[in-house]
Amino acid sequence: MRKLKIFKYYYLLWLYVILMSMTSCYRVVVKVDNIPGNTPQGDPLYITGNFNNWDPGDEKYRMTLQPDSSYIVTLPSGFGEIEYKFTRGDWRAVEKDVCGYDISNRRLVLGEADTVTNIILSWNDQHPLNCPRITLVVKDLPDNTPADARIAIAGNFNSWIPDAESFLQHDKAGYYHITLEKQQGIDEVDYKITRGDLSTSETDLYGNDIPVRKLHFGERDTVQVIVQNWKDLALMSPHKVMIILTNIPENTPPGGDIYLVSNLNGWDPGDRNYLMTKNADGTYSKSIPTQEKTMEFKFTRGDWSTVEVDSYGFDILNRTLDLSEPVKEQLTISNWKDLTRERKDQVTIILTALPEQTPKNARIYITGNLNSWDSGDSDYELMKTATGEYSIKLTRRWGLLEFKFTRGTWQKVEIDRYGNDIPNRIYQYKDIDTLFLSVDNWKDIGGSDDAGVTMILRSIPPNTPSGDDFYLTADFNNWQPGSSKYKFRKNENGHYSLTIPRLDASMEYKITRGSWRTVEVEENGSEKPNRGFTFGFSDTVYIDVLKWRDMGGTY
Repeated sequence: MRKLKIFKYYYLLWLYVILMSMTSCYRVVVKVDNIPGNTPQGDPLYITGNFNNWDPGDEKYRMTLQPDSSYIVTLPSGFGEIEYKFTRGDWRAVEKDVCGYDISNRRLVLGEADTVTNIILSWNDQHPLNCPRITLVVKDLPDNTPADARIAIAGNFNSWIPDAESFLQHDKAGYYHITLEKQQGIDEVDYKITRGDLSTSETDLYGNDIPVRKLHFGERDTVQVIVQNWKDLALMSPHKVMIILTNIPENTPPGGDIYLVSNLNGWDPGDRNYLMTKNADGTYSKSIPTQEKTMEFKFTRGDWSTVEVDSYGFDILNRTLDLSEPVKEQLTISNWKDLTRERKDQVTIILTALPEQTPKNARIYITGNLNSWDSGDSDYELMKTATGEYSIKLTRRWGLLEFKFTRGTWQKVEIDRYGNDIPNRIYQYKDIDTLFLSVDNWKDIGGSDDAGVTMILRSIPPNTPSGDDFYLTADFNNWQPGSSKYKFRKNENGHYSLTIPRLDASMEYKITRGSWRTVEVEENGSEKPNRGFTFGFSDTVYIDVLKWRDMGGTY
């Protein structure tokens, strides 16, 4: 009998171990069948939860894209309940509900299913695409709005007659808001803001009717607007500034709108209150009331990707207009940012003078951001003219032209007349047609073989502590920041100077006050590149220290 009990005990124990083993080895595949249409192409997808300490970008839980465009990941074996969410790598890109609001943690119980399928409705950093509602917020009303006014929305969804459900709620922040539910088959709503009916509807600053506003379901969950004036309360200004567009680019899409965007409307590029009126003669106009203000402005076709640019396609400075006196301002638009065609205009660079010691028939190159800083690129070799000058023609591009001249290698790059490395030459392509330049010296062609150099601190930051010492730290002294051998001494002129013999063809160096904590930095506080000097060109170097690391710099 006792043996039978022992047998039963071990049998049950064995069965329990087997069952626990089967449960603890259970694995589940989590699958995402669908993601929002505005998910950035190529972004990875992660699952995060209580199984990885809620790390939103844990590479062990990066989901795998399948041929059918779904994503899968296999969770670790175990048992019990798992909580999880999906991200694109950090919490700023966590999943949200269909209208962009937080969702509760997802849950699954290991062992209930082999595969768990999910759908992601929206992302925290992207506008929800399928939200069946929109919240309209009126952020500001005209100063003459009656204190007891009730603000309503009139539109095609209520036959332009506000009903009891069309009035906006007034919140503690002073804003008015209403949430509209999407109706079957309606993706867009036309509307205006009123104080109860269309006779009290909103207008522009001058009391003129404004174009019908539009709400588009599926683009964003909240829209904010500003009411500038009321039709029944508008005060007309006797003086106006008239802005007239007399000419626009030939490739402007026919029938398209043009907007004035300025500091008067918060730089909203598609504000229909600032829609330009197209006249019968083909011009566009907009009147602005006179006021004690300077207007900064530009023109767009509805968003910043369509803003006006110059004839080369480059951004332009804001236009300005004094609104204190009535005036008629006639303007033209040269180009649109999204419709600019690359011009084939060329920039010519001419070297009018080279160092006397430049070898006869030397080959001169331009190197810079135009050719990935290739110091001997044959496509960017300057040609010698009949007058002995060197020149090259470059295709005009966008943005900055940054470059130097070489004789084919970085050991033969140009330097200044003192033998110092020079900053890159920088120009805006749009600002130049022809550049006349000269080279002072070449790095590989020095002067006297035994000439040393006296280094003089011409200026130091005004907040430099009184009584501090200054040191040269360089490649030739193993970058010791406080070597007494290379300490600057105060001369009879009150400047600090240090004379060193020629130790090599060139050197790299910086100035310190005795340690790396007190080394010089750039004027903005960032790390300063090593200074460079080539011996033999000059016996004196003047140094301006802009800022110290411990006196306003960054580490």
